[in-house]
Amino acid sequence: MRQKKTIAVMMAACMLALTACGGSSTETFADNARSSIAASTPAAAASTPAAEASTPAAEASTPSTGVSANTGDMEGVMGKKTANAYLNEYFNISLEMPDANWVILNDEQLSQQLQIVQAVMDDNGVKNLMDQGGVYYDLYAINQQTSDNVNITLQKLPFGGQGAGAALDSMEENLLNMMGAQLVSTYEQMGLQGATYEVGTISFRGEEKKALFAEVAVLQQCVVILVEGEYFAAISTTSGTGAHQTLMESFTKVQ
Repeated sequence: MRQKKTIAVMMAACMLALTACGGSSTETFADNARSSIAASTPAAAASTPAAEASTPAAEASTPSTGVSANTGDMEGVMGKKTANAYLNEYFNISLEMPDANWVILNDEQLSQQLQIVQAVMDDNGVKNLMDQGGVYYDLYAINQQTSDNVNITLQKLPFGGQGAGAALDSMEENLLNMMGAQLVSTYEQMGLQGATYEVGTISFRGEEKKALFAEVAVLQQCVVILVEGEYFAAISTTSGTGAHQTLMESFTKVQ
């Protein structure tokens, strides 16, 4: 029981370490990203504002299908969720949890699990939060048997514009490398030594996607990034059972 609780705490720490890449360390992250990704970003932007406190997702309505992803503005940027399903039309992702052991946390449960202050927000509030450098928790799901988890955070790019084709691939890869380096640093600050990371590929939404693979102690973390306009979603799985591929393959495009 103690070992399981320890693993659960470490998993929560790993997820918060990921948030630190866009939260408390946003300014440094932005400076590094601008210098190394400027060449691959057609329209580079100015500075990124200082980070604000992370804010959990507000509990949303039941998912519905049949609407294409909205990439023209920020309307509908928040995902919709039930106890075992999630839909985000803006980033064109749909998720049904793999089995009955999984549960998607609502606001109150998220607050209890991660000790994050709860705030009820709408799409405008989320946009304002991200524009100020904050991180928005859109999803946190946990396997009650293994403590594996899946989470999605929404953030504003630490530079402006959106690439296409090879430029977008380069942007995502550089973001993942920046995130990996920050993760390792944050792990070490938490006293978790020996952390490593690499950028590879994984099957996501039925196609090969660049992904960050980080490892520390008995835990592994996988991160995929989706960029839409000036914003991006970081989809992360944290597992002590090596379930990354199964979890990432559970994501599909909106029908």
